[in-house]
Amino acid sequence: MVVLFLPLATFIIQPKLDAFAVSAPNQYLFGIGDHFQGLYPLVTFGSLGFHIIYGIIFGFMVWKMIELKTFVQTNKKPIQ
Repeated sequence: MVVLFLPLATFIIQPKLDAFAVSAPNQYLFGIGDHFQGLYPLVTFGSLGFHIIYGIIFGFMVWKMIELKTFVQTNKKPIQ
């Protein structure tokens, strides 16, 4: 998450939102752009929390599948 999401959000998405708020053609669109400017910390920390929870759940599922030998492949040849 840190490698991809933070640079993308910081250097591409947030400047686009800032530019959108400044160049909005009417007050309605300016209000929408202004609202999103304050959500950057919430989105950043919320996505971090989501990714941690998702990683824990995914890791638990993979651990259970390995424990149940779901990924074990048997290549035994029949005795002739």
